Amino acid sequence: MGRQRMGWIDKHQGNGYDNLFGGFTRNRIYGLSGQVVLSIYQDEEQKIWIGTDGGGINKFNPDTRKFNHILPTWGDKVSSITGIDKRRLLISLFSKGIFFFDKETEEYQPLIIVNDSINTLLCQRGKNVNVLQNTPETVLLLSESPYSYHLTKKKFTPIVSVGKTAIDGVIQPVCNDSTRSFLHDLKHIYRLDSLLTGFYPSTPATKTTVFNSISLDENGLFWIGSNHGLSYYSTISNKRTCISNELIDEISALICDKRGKVWLGTEGKLFAHLIEEKRIYPLRRVRRHRT
Repeated sequence: MGRQRMGWIDKHQGNGYDNLFGGFTRNRIYGLSGQVVLSIYQDEEQKIWIGTDGGGINKFNPDTRKFNHILPTWGDKVSSITGIDKRRLLISLFSKGIFFFDKETEEYQPLIIVNDSINTLLCQRGKNVNVLQNTPETVLLLSESPYSYHLTKKKFTPIVSVGKTAIDGVIQPVCNDSTRSFLHDLKHIYRLDSLLTGFYPSTPATKTTVFNSISLDENGLFWIGSNHGLSYYSTISNKRTCISNELIDEISALICDKRGKVWLGTEGKLFAHLIEEKRIYPLRRVRRHRT
C-alpha cells in the first residue's frame, strides 16, 4: 500500500522544508503548483505524488527536497491518486473521469468504463470519485455508489453496505492491508474485507459532526478531522475521544506520518499534532500564489 505522508513540511523540527507551501509559482521546484492539496500518494520509490485543485499533479522528491510540476496536467483538479504498478498511477480528475497516468511519459490513458450507467454514475455527476488499490488485482472506485474494478478482467462489482446503515456522502479511502480496507463517509468508518462482501460500519458520528478526513496511526488509532476539530477512535474500546484545543475549529484534511505526528490542514493553515506530547502547533501559513 502506498503510504501517505506530510512530514516534509515540518518547520518546527528545523529541517528546512517550511517554505514548501509558501508563495509559489507554476513549476517552481520549491513549491506546489496549486494552493489547495486534494490528494497525496507515496509510491514504492518513496516519491510523493500530490494532486491539487486546478494546478494538476506534482511530484516531490524527499531526498532532494524538490518539486516537479507535471506540466501536461496543469489545470486539472486531481481528486484522488493511487498506485497500480511501478510505472502507473490511477488518477481521478473531478468531472472528467478516471485515468491511468504513466510516470515516465507523463501521459493520461482513460480507464474505459464500458457500462454507460456506471460511467455516468461515477464520472459525470459533478461528484468526487476516490480511488484505492486494495489488492494487486483490484481497485476501489469510491463515490456515492462504490465499485470494485478488476484490472485484468476489466470487471466492475458493486459494493453494498451491510445492515441498515446508508452511505452518507461520498466514500473516501483511509488505508488497507492484505486482508481488509478501511473507508469512511461523512458519518461512519467502514471495514471492507478482501472478499468484497460488503461494508461493515462502525463508530457513527454525532448528529452535528461531519467526518472530513481520517487516517490510521502506527498504534491502530483512527484520527478524525471534522467540523468540530480533532478526535481519535479506538477499535478496542469502541470509543471516540475529542482533542480539545484553541487553535482549530474545523479540519479539512489530516494524515498520520507513522512517526508520532498527525498533520492537520485547515482553511489556509497547517498544523501538527504531537501524539505523545498531546500538543498542537501551527506551521507556516499557506499564502495565495501567482501563476
